Amino acid sequence: MATNTSSDWSFGGPTAPFFDAHGNDPAKFVFEQVRDDSFTLDEIVTYDDGDTRVHVPDRTLITDLASIPLFMAWFVPVNGRHTPAAVVHDKLVHDATADSDGGAGRLAASQRRSEADDLFLAAMAATGVPLLRWRIMHSAVVLATRWQRSLPARVGVLAWVLASVLGSAGLVWAVASGEWLVAALAAVAPVVGGLLWGLRSWGPAVLAGYVAWVIGLPALATALGYGAYWIAEKLLVVLPAARPRTGARPKPAPYR
Repeated sequence: MATNTSSDWSFGGPTAPFFDAHGNDPAKFVFEQVRDDSFTLDEIVTYDDGDTRVHVPDRTLITDLASIPLFMAWFVPVNGRHTPAAVVHDKLVHDATADSDGGAGRLAASQRRSEADDLFLAAMAATGVPLLRWRIMHSAVVLATRWQRSLPARVGVLAWVLASVLGSAGLVWAVASGEWLVAALAAVAPVVGGLLWGLRSWGPAVLAGYVAWVIGLPALATALGYGAYWIAEKLLVVLPAARPRTGARPKPAPYR
């Protein structure tokens, strides 16, 4: 199979390392919407980078494309250049979850999810997703995998979140107060705090610690704004004058 570089990857061709059911390039990415935020592929897509081959079935795998909370859609949309990688990642995560059974099964599933996260990273690079964006998206799925791994792993994630909030607040205070030694310590804290994700996930954790300063406040503002809208929608449902004369009023989009 022919390969291509991310610079010439495009929907419709060339799409390697994504191929159709017969191994031909280009693959076709045609979706049917089956629920408000769920889709199925109309045609089989195969990912094959020479080392790993993944078949994404048609009409059976339910995918939400990229699992992006609504308040983060300003930074990474649900669909885009990363869509093929997200669909393959959903397939691998689905398989890993389906095969898990008991403690040993959960550990095996976690390992398979980690491998899926690595492939997600490679697939995004192949399709030409901007470098910083695919690194940040990879950090997000690594965090999700870490959260699913075990109770101690969840404790580590919660400790990391708490440390990030306290460290950010400390950095702001130190800069405002001219306490430059404290500011310097706070600035390098993500390097140490990344260990709370485990050694294997240290790199994505460090990146997450730093980009949180850039995208955290806009995400918080967007979350608060959308939360206010969502509450208003819920309140309007109880007002008779706000209801449509015929049919049921559609529910607001899930707040996730």
